[in-house]
Amino acid sequence: MPKSRDTWLSLAINIVIPVVILIRFSGDDYLGPVRGLIVALLFPLIYGLFSLIKNKRIDFVAIIGLIGILLTGGIGLLQLDPKWLAIKEALIPFIIAIVLLVSEKTKYPIVSKLLGQVIDIGKVEALLPPEAKVKYDRRLKITTYIIASSFLLSAVLNFSLAKLLVKSQPGTEAFNAELGRMTALSYPVIVVPSLILLVAAVVYLISGIEKITEVDVDEILRTHP
Repeated sequence: MPKSRDTWLSLAINIVIPVVILIRFSGDDYLGPVRGLIVALLFPLIYGLFSLIKNKRIDFVAIIGLIGILLTGGIGLLQLDPKWLAIKEALIPFIIAIVLLVSEKTKYPIVSKLLGQVIDIGKVEALLPPEAKVKYDRRLKITTYIIASSFLLSAVLNFSLAKLLVKSQPGTEAFNAELGRMTALSYPVIVVPSLILLVAAVVYLISGIEKITEVDVDEILRTHP
């Protein structure tokens, strides 16, 4: 239940509230374009900082998200060409994809750490027959490629959505409204397809582990965070 409550709270603070402020309260009769943009971005920014402090650990994706919020604010406040918003929207998931792929070649693969929150990697490796290690490593590598591709897909969709919707000059009410519509549509247009790929990657890895170790999935999944 707490997990579900956290999810709804996150959606409200990161999407619903900023969208409402950007679309409904950025006119001169209310906050105005500049203050409306600042107030809208403060909600996800403060929530993101609070989450980092609460979790007491460095979360690479969360930090990138906070940088993205600051960049959006910078583009709006400096009144840069709207094309920079599209570039920023594409650049962040692209960087995440590259970092995931590069980390795979190091001693600290990020995807393995992320999957370790769902799967007991230590237990899986202990159950692996020696001759199955190569198969497991190959499947883990393909899983990394699938997850990285989900971020590359997000980069393409982010860029396309921003170019399609945000055409007005930053610092105007029209820009805030377009940014709000882009934020509102980002969930169904971007998050859902990317999430499908992420789920597919986890299912692909788990099904492979089941075949290689002949152990039931319940025995390798973490039941507690």
